[in-house]
Amino acid sequence: MVLYKRKQVTFVPPPEIPSDLSTEVYFIRETKEWFLTYDEYLARLDYYHKRKFVCEITGNSCLNFFEALESENKEIKGVEKNFPEALREHILRFLQFNRITRLDQLVDKVYSVFKNDYFPGETIYIRAGTITNIGSESDAEHTSSTKQRGTIREKVQYGQSDGVTTKYLVVRLTDMQQSIVTTDKISRDRNHFTKWLIKTFIKLTMSRSHKVGAPWVVKDKFAKKYRIPQEYPDDLKQFADSTPTGETQYEVQSKKEMVELEPGKFVAIAPKNGSSDKKGIGKKYNPAVDKLPETPFKKKFPTHYLPDRVVKEIESTPAINSSASASLQPTKKHITDDLEIKFDIQNAKPSPQASMLPENSISWNRHLVKEYKDDIKSFDEKGNDDEDKLESVGAKEEKIAEVKRLSSDKIKHVQQALQSWIFINVYHSVLNIDTFTFDDFVYAMGWNLDQFTELGRCELLDEIWCCILSAIVSNSAPTKDSSTAKDKDAIFGLQINLPSKTSLLAPVSNGKQEEEEDSEERGSDSEEDERTLKIEDDDSGNESSEETEKTSKVNNGKSDKTKKAIEEEDADNEDNDDPEEDDNAMEVDETEDSEYDQFNHFAYQVMNYRGTPWHDRLRKRNFKDGNWQCILLGVLSLVDYVPNYKPIIDKVFKKLAPKTMPATPATVLNQFYEEMDIDLKFQTLNILVDLLISGSVVRTYIDECLESSTVFRRNRLDSIKEYKSTLDAAQKANTSVCEIFAKHSESKKDADKDDSASKRPRLNYSKSMEMTEEEQKLSEKNSEFKELWNVRKEALLKLDQIKKDKREIEKKLTELDCQRVKLLGKDRLYNRYWWFENNGLPTLHGVSNDDDENEDEDKEKERDKNDEEVDDDNNEVLEETYLMGKLWVQGPSNEDLRIHFKSSFELANEFNVEYETAEFELHEENERLKELKKDDDESGQEDKKNQIREMDFNVIPKPFVHAASKLYDLEFTSKEILNSKSKAVIIDRQGALKTTELINSLTSFQRKAIEEYPHPLVNGSNWRYYDHPDQISKLLTWLNPWGKRESQLRKELLTVKDAVVSSMEARRKALSMDNASEAEAAIESDIAKLQERIDKLNSSETESNSEDNDDDIIAGSKRSLRKRVQPRKRQAVSTLEEALEYGDLVDVEKMQNELKEKLQEKREERDLARVLEWVNSKALEKFDKSLYDGGDKVKGKTSKRGRR
Repeated sequence: MVLYKRKQVTFVPPPEIPSDLSTEVYFIRETKEWFLTYDEYLARLDYYHKRKFVCEITGNSCLNFFEALESENKEIKGVEKNFPEALREHILRFLQFNRITRLDQLVDKVYSVFKNDYFPGETIYIRAGTITNIGSESDAEHTSSTKQRGTIREKVQYGQSDGVTTKYLVVRLTDMQQSIVTTDKISRDRNHFTKWLIKTFIKLTMSRSHKVGAPWVVKDKFAKKYRIPQEYPDDLKQFADSTPTGETQYEVQSKKEMVELEPGKFVAIAPKNGSSDKKGIGKKYNPAVDKLPETPFKKKFPTHYLPDRVVKEIESTPAINSSASASLQPTKKHITDDLEIKFDIQNAKPSPQASMLPENSISWNRHLVKEYKDDIKSFDEKGNDDEDKLESVGAKEEKIAEVKRLSSDKIKHVQQALQSWIFINVYHSVLNIDTFTFDDFVYAMGWNLDQFTELGRCELLDEIWCCILSAIVSNSAPTKDSSTAKDKDAIFGLQINLPSKTSLLAPVSNGKQEEEEDSEERGSDSEEDERTLKIEDDDSGNESSEETEKTSKVNNGKSDKTKKAIEEEDADNEDNDDPEEDDNAMEVDETEDSEYDQFNHFAYQVMNYRGTPWHDRLRKRNFKDGNWQCILLGVLSLVDYVPNYKPIIDKVFKKLAPKTMPATPATVLNQFYEEMDIDLKFQTLNILVDLLISGSVVRTYIDECLESSTVFRRNRLDSIKEYKSTLDAAQKANTSVCEIFAKHSESKKDADKDDSASKRPRLNYSKSMEMTEEEQKLSEKNSEFKELWNVRKEALLKLDQIKKDKREIEKKLTELDCQRVKLLGKDRLYNRYWWFENNGLPTLHGVSNDDDENEDEDKEKERDKNDEEVDDDNNEVLEETYLMGKLWVQGPSNEDLRIHFKSSFELANEFNVEYETAEFELHEENERLKELKKDDDESGQEDKKNQIREMDFNVIPKPFVHAASKLYDLEFTSKEILNSKSKAVIIDRQGALKTTELINSLTSFQRKAIEEYPHPLVNGSNWRYYDHPDQISKLLTWLNPWGKRESQLRKELLTVKDAVVSSMEARRKALSMDNASEAEAAIESDIAKLQERIDKLNSSETESNSEDNDDDIIAGSKRSLRKRVQPRKRQAVSTLEEALEYGDLVDVEKMQNELKEKLQEKREERDLARVLEWVNSKALEKFDKSLYDGGDKVKGKTSKRGRR
């Protein structure tokens, strides 16, 4: 019997025979099911191909139905062939109504009972020895030297308790001679009576109810065959109805299904017709669209739409009114696929936000764009030869592509940034770096040359790169054996597995990715599988495949400070390096110049600067003064043959070590801050993370976490047991204390009150810790009361300590769960939701304990009160402590695109390309996006009022309209959404579907564009986030509990909602997103006052212009004009009060712009201060210095020369 989720598979009953006997039907041979429609046949096959079936006999899981059926048939054939037929009836009689619950114990029992017991008709072996022949007259003894096969005829003598053995009459098959033998002279074939065959036979012939204490019962088929009595004993009759009979079960469709309206109230709903198809769903249920004013809001736009089948049955049932249908609760039986449920955009999904660049990256990108545009102009002005012209054309195209990419203020490679941040924070303890927030990480990665020149290096940025590089090569010094190894190219202490050159010659599609974002933690055990670790469903190939650039740039863009820094660094390097190294470097440079001439960069020269290999510098942890940037080039050179890495690595080589500049560490240092934009840094860092995923450092840490998790789980079980025993002791002591106190109460009123309370004495954590005056007096008189009171107090203190320890264990288990990031779920359009603080990271905002024991409400409240009192100081710190503070939304995976969208990553990415192209051409649409955001906020307020608003699609950005029209055939008018080809209305003025049948006619991409406008997530490279608690509440309201995917996502979101909201609130408070600082608030107030002054001046100027147009009062207008310009003759406006009192329009606007710039600087200083305040406390505690300063460096022994 094949099982599905540990239950017997039910089959679809055959439909009614059609009147036309020539009708073609669809037949499943293995199950004998047949269908009239191909959709039903295909749906059933999809069900059978799910890998959730179990072979009942072998117990093998994760099989599809056909594999499980084949496995069972194979085992059944083995039993039929090998298991003795003569034993079966006797074993079944022994097993009938047997109450041994564990299967292994039952198998042992059967084996021990029947091992030395034989039955008539059973084939056995007669052992060599003396055999008495009954046919001989003298009963002579016959001796045989070998085993002979025989058959049991009957039992001659049964064994008794006095030790007499059982005797059998056997027939020897060789000569058909009969003999009487004892048990010790015969035996069975070892292959025919084994515990495995017994276990298989039991699973095949027996069944058992799911209730506790249920007996084993022979299935009806075998009970009839072997004449086994089936009447239940009186004490087991309660299990008769719940015990499976082993017969084939069919889905019951004749009975009416029950739908729960309210807890305890049900209504009957007839089943849907088996011959109905999906195209007919919802034809009867069509809300009135033409009579909008008469239709109530809740009826036309409910919070959640119901499946059409349920809606039609509700409408056809008079007993169900509108209020009852509103309280209808979804059940597993009625949950439907999300895309088959109706939708509208009146109650739209909250729009997630795009990841924007930090201010330092935006300003530096604009600086780079300006430089690239100047270079493009210089290309146009130059007149070169044909060869130079071709090179300049290629360089010009690269510059144009870079201008297009850097003009956007959005982070292009969000996925690489997230993967790197998660990896470093999850494995921060083994990487010797303290945790940091994602906001600080992004800002630090955007550290530019201006900040480096003015403020110096960013410690967070340096520590991030140094911790990653330190994990690639160990700090142990090479031994003599390793130095004399034959393979000179081998790097001693390399802790990563390099990808195989043979298996990665063919480039891998950028769309290839794992189903979960946590691939970087999962790892791979083989070189061939290493590349699957990287999340590659972004469109990095669109940019990385374009080989870059900037080889012809000279030092015109360099500042004097930069040139001076390079000269000083060269001088320092000359002073620090040994003379022998200088000589070696001269020789190496002379011999290898010709070899490196083929490259358009100096990367290979600078990574081995002055003859010192980069891995030697890395082993010695020499990171200062541009050395870690040179080491970075060396690490990238190890994998420059990988097709997915090569475009990025070539770009990094050309930017950090151009041929137009000296090949020195100082050059690489300054080029890193000047030429590498933030997206290129993300890509480069992600390459190093990919290499470390399968490295020995991470693998060892994962193994240690698994071992530690096992210990913590065992401790958690022990603490639960200890908690229960302590709680019992506390309750017994509490009962005794209450009884004694009630008996010795002074007043009868108090005694009655205590007696009523003593009937159900309950532990009170706050009142049970200290005695009242009456209890104090009683304890002085009654020693027993005092002793019991102390016992209760000690038990309560112990319970409180156990709870604290258990919470700490839960936190540790959450942090140690570092193998993979857990996916929360998917919505109706297959977008994936990620909460990265769910596991693997330090727990800052509480843990949900699913395994906690049930406690009384009073005790829970008291515990919460005590926790609040104890944790007041900690909460003040945690209010501004967070790591991510965002709920991330990612587009569909490649598998979902292939199966549900009938598309691929590349085809889906065409929308992103079209959108970005149009957005670059229409840059002024950014203001429209802000208006759209305001409109979304206003629409949310209107929804709360239950008012139908008319849609306004004029505010949608033109890039989205262009891409949706070109790729998805959607036309957005001012009020409606049409099909651009047929001109049929899809969404009406109120945001509702024109007809319900459109659910089946819309493609998945069309529905995604309609529901997620103006920023649909079309593939895995699209990432957006929620960062406000109100957005989480709106998202939970929008998710439909009747949908298959959204019901699961809603359940998971509710589980982590408190932690998500706490983290978001901490982030918003730390970044002053809701409440500005006092200085910022004052500046905003001054800007508002100046705006009022500007409005007044504009209105007065309008009036004066109207006066100028009147010829009758020209003189008066001149006088007013003179009065208007008179303040300019006074002293310059320098304060806010002067500007508000007599400042003209020019002065006021100038001061307002200055204040806006000042406000922006304040906000930038706030972000900058957070990054500069960060220190690597973990490295300081462990090494007394940061990683950048060589904290991880091995302290070698002092040489003899040093001692002298």
